Order: sequence, then structure tokens, then C-alpha cells
Amino acid sequence: MRAITRRQLIRAIFLTLSFLLVLSPTVLGQLIDFNNTGFPENGAFDGDDFESVQVNNLNLHIEIPIWSTTGRGPSAWVKYVYDGNNWTYKTFCTPKGNCTDTVYPNSPYLHLVFPWSYHGTETVKLNVSCNNGLSSSNQYSNFTLSEPNGTTHSFVPKVISDPGNKCNLPAPSSLQSDDGSGWVAVLNASEAPSYYLRKDGSRIFPSSCSSFKCRRS
Repeated sequence: MRAITRRQLIRAIFLTLSFLLVLSPTVLGQLIDFNNTGFPENGAFDGDDFESVQVNNLNLHIEIPIWSTTGRGPSAWVKYVYDGNNWTYKTFCTPKGNCTDTVYPNSPYLHLVFPWSYHGTETVKLNVSCNNGLSSSNQYSNFTLSEPNGTTHSFVPKVISDPGNKCNLPAPSSLQSDDGSGWVAVLNASEAPSYYLRKDGSRIFPSSCSSFKCRRS
């Protein structure tokens, strides 16, 4: 076997390092949100089916199975879900619709969850004055949906209003998730989620306003 010369060895090392430097921006490009929990679309993980760590924010995610069974439809199961790092955020919007998100740390997340343990929020503000001070409209914001594994999705536009409002705010019939997950919130005439549509076509229906934490102020 032909021996490798010193020049060939140096060249091989140089090419390997060059390849790694080119690859690094691609790998880091998906780590865009340090405030994620669960299994977000933009996360990178190290671990197994029982426990994993999201490498960009060191969130420890553990799922402890309690019971499960298969059937003709979706499987039924019960498990504990734990997230060591947990955050919440609030969206503050001006009457003109300019919004700012503020992140707040929360205590670790530990819940007993089921396949139907989806959790949504919406903030409702009634009769908010427009910038001109002469008109007002209702405002709806802070739309989120949390999955059973703790992954939370927020939706855009961040603030909306009723159709024909006098503050020139958007009044869409649906909202898009802003994390690339593909979730869509389909709204009813009251600008509340009628159902949530997953990218595989599955629909999640809220059973009541209280179960989806509608907040009015």
C-alpha cells in the first residue's frame, strides 16, 4: 500500500476543515429560537425516545409513558411530559397593529397529558381606541396552540379585529403559525378559533371557550 506523504496528509486535513466550515452555517441556521419547548420545527435535538436535549437552549425534554393501547383509529395513551426550561410570552400591540413580543421565564413544565391535551389561548380587548381617538374596535391577539408534548405555536397576524373595523386592522378568516410547523387557526365570525388545522389535514376542535383560555380585557 502506498504511503501517504506529509503534503497529502496536510491537504486532506485542510479539505476536511474547509468542508466543516462550509457546513456549519447550514447546521446553525435552524437554531433560531432560544425560547422553544417540546419538539419545535426549528429545533435540533440529542437523545432518545425517552429523553432529549434541545441543543440550542439546553431544554431537557422527558416523556414518561404511563399507559397506551392501539385501536382501529388513533392510538390512546397517557404519559407525563417534562420540560426543564419553560417560557411564556405576551404580545403588546398598539391600536395601529404594531406589536412587540416580550418573553418571560416560567417554572419547569410537568403535566399528565393525553392525545387530546391541546391547549389554546386568545386575548380579547373590547372597544380599543384607534390612533385618531375618534373610533374604536375590538382587538384579538396572542393566539397560541400548545400540543400534548409541550410544543407551543403562535400565529400571525399578531393582532386582528372584526371585519369592517375602523382602525384598519386585518380581519382574516384564518391565521398561520409563524414557526414553520404548518398549523392554521381557522376563525369563526367572532374571530375565535373554530378549529386548528394540522399540515397532515387533521383538525383539532375546541370543546369550549374555557378549555381554550379565552381572555377578555
